[in-house]
Amino acid sequence: MRAYYRAVFSVIILNFSCIFSSLLLPAQAQPAYASPADIPAEAFAALPFVNQLRQSPNGKKVAFISSIEGRKIVVVQNLDGSDRYIQPPIDDADIFNFRWANDNRLLIMYELTIVRPEYLNFRNTESRLAAVNADGSKMTWIVKPSKVKNGTGRGAIHDNPMWQTEIIDMLPDEPNHILLSVDGDFNNQDEIRKIDIRNGKFKVLEDGFRGVQHWMTDSTGEPRFGWGAWEENQIAYWKNSENAWIQVTNQDWYKNYSFFGFDETNNHMIVYAPT
Repeated sequence: MRAYYRAVFSVIILNFSCIFSSLLLPAQAQPAYASPADIPAEAFAALPFVNQLRQSPNGKKVAFISSIEGRKIVVVQNLDGSDRYIQPPIDDADIFNFRWANDNRLLIMYELTIVRPEYLNFRNTESRLAAVNADGSKMTWIVKPSKVKNGTGRGAIHDNPMWQTEIIDMLPDEPNHILLSVDGDFNNQDEIRKIDIRNGKFKVLEDGFRGVQHWMTDSTGEPRFGWGAWEENQIAYWKNSENAWIQVTNQDWYKNYSFFGFDETNNHMIVYAPT
């Protein structure tokens, strides 16, 4: 067992030395950069802070989070360190996560704090979702404002949905699309959008239910379970084999068990409880 761990550790160190041989961090204070092209080579001087190291699905590229002047960036490069691209923070929006969407495109997750007058000037921490090619081209914000406005959305100054990074399913069989849970019309219920990550075009698959903020799909990518809270009450819905949504919040099993997933037929739920 010890020999096995030593072998794995050696491989990791060898790969890291290849990947990070030329990646460097800032040696001195630099001005804020509006775009990756504005970051000079002199801004780097030591081995980097590295987090969330992830390979592309085809294994040809690697991406990870590093930092410049205390602000996170996403670095994308070939395994040998060549063809490097740096995705920077944008204005007041800071990167907090990312995912490979397919072999050539990444999803970059940002967070920022803005003031919303419709909420009595409340300072709200929100998220934004961008997609960008691995070479830095064709970046776009892929969560578009809804054409429908309800509730506080009718008076919204910022019409972008507040929280945009609740990805339900990456849809591996459809590499240019994802399913996203988002309250686009400000009515306190997250709809399910199928979004084209190339341009942000979307189709609403489910309008949702009051209080539901999270969704889970079965093995086919079909949304089948949603849960959340409304006025301090737990809310949960399940789509049965007849494609009917059933509220399960008050059913006996839900009071004692937690939802885990679906069986191989996708017609039965798997639940669990402490023993």
